[in-house]
Amino acid sequence: MSSATKQHKPNALAGATLLLRGFTRLRQRDIRLLVIAPLLINLVVFSLALWVAGHYFELFLQWILPAWLDFLRWILWPVFGALFVLLVFFTFTLVANVLGAPFHALLADRLLGQAGVLDRARGDGIVRSTWRSMSAELRRVLGFLLRALPVLVLFVIPGINMIAPPLWLGVTAWYITRNYFSYPLDTLGLTFAEQESRLKEMGLLRLLFGLTVQVGLSVPLLNVLVPPAAVAAASLAVVDRERRRT
Repeated sequence: MSSATKQHKPNALAGATLLLRGFTRLRQRDIRLLVIAPLLINLVVFSLALWVAGHYFELFLQWILPAWLDFLRWILWPVFGALFVLLVFFTFTLVANVLGAPFHALLADRLLGQAGVLDRARGDGIVRSTWRSMSAELRRVLGFLLRALPVLVLFVIPGINMIAPPLWLGVTAWYITRNYFSYPLDTLGLTFAEQESRLKEMGLLRLLFGLTVQVGLSVPLLNVLVPPAAVAAASLAVVDRERRRT
């Protein structure tokens, strides 16, 4: 890593405010159409998530809390309630991200192009571009599932399941950051290894960004705007990084 890169290492606290920058950019007129389409997709998907959360929460609580811990129900209810909301909305986020991937890729491309850090054009047709974006998103989802399944197993082991929630938060925060930063980094033509190197340089910024987006995804109504805002936020962070590297 060069001395310039070390000198300009991102402030970790910027990860918590980065999403706000993304929200402000969504009001930009020339990217509005790229926001409306995934917003409608998210609205449908998260409406279904709300229905699932409302109908199956009590069954989830009965399943995850063994009978011998029933006396702690009043203490653990808020903890597992929050966990259930995160599980449901994150599951539906995976679906929304796959469906919205082509629009997210175009949004990142537009923002990097406006900032002058993108000096090439893909030249792909719409069908090929859409297939490439959705295929890449499916690969990222598969990578997340391979890491998340061992943590999910912990939820069904009495006693041990108490450590599962923080582990789940860590895994999902990693995926969220990796996912949304992939759009601008893919647009720059970076390989997977190169992308991982760039993300490691960000330090705690990536963790705080992932946690902030995760909280936003769990808030009804706000969550339909979070995915495009997260793509915009990641794109702005990459723009800042590319300008410092030159």
